Amino acid sequence: MADLRSWDLKVERAKHHLDEVKAKMAAYAARNPFRATRVRQPRGQRHIWLYRLEMTEKPDPVIPVIIGECLYDLRSALDHLAVAMAPRNRKASAAFPVEWTDPWEKDAAGNVIYAKERRRSFTSEATFIALAGAEVVGFAKLSLTAPTAAGNAMTAVKRAWRGRGIAGALKATEINWALANGYTELHTSNEERNAPINRLNARLGYRPGIGRIHLVGPILR
Repeated sequence: MADLRSWDLKVERAKHHLDEVKAKMAAYAARNPFRATRVRQPRGQRHIWLYRLEMTEKPDPVIPVIIGECLYDLRSALDHLAVAMAPRNRKASAAFPVEWTDPWEKDAAGNVIYAKERRRSFTSEATFIALAGAEVVGFAKLSLTAPTAAGNAMTAVKRAWRGRGIAGALKATEINWALANGYTELHTSNEERNAPINRLNARLGYRPGIGRIHLVGPILR
């Protein structure tokens, strides 16, 4: 057996669960667990034939349990990917999703707090993955925070694959997606000492904007 990475093992386990669900559903369907009964129509609609489908046997209750295990393994695979792609000094806190905010959070009156554009930023929309065969080697996502403006929420490339133009390809894909979907403004931010990404951003047309300066010093007594 080939040496699979942890996220591959999780996905393979999910496939096993999915095959098990398909087999149980096929066996259930083969028993024809339903009955079609014709419903008498009111006068004037007798030319319409209406049938009601009644289930004569409930599905195996273990099926939703197996589906839950399948989803859990897929979700866990994303955590493994997030850890693998995180910088070495941030692996301990890495997880998926990158942001933990509930996009459907409601206030005391029951109204959704976040606007539609903000909720879109929590979905898989505008999310891009770079693959080398079956291996995920890069990831990028836009944060859709306004109708015509978006931000680069994250661009990450696995250490062994850096320096090959993957980050540039991901960012260019984000820009093309934004243009095709009516966005007119993109924002990004990064560590000032990260020279490679600074050069890449400049090459793609990004220009310096308002920055933040953090000052650290002793507390006066």
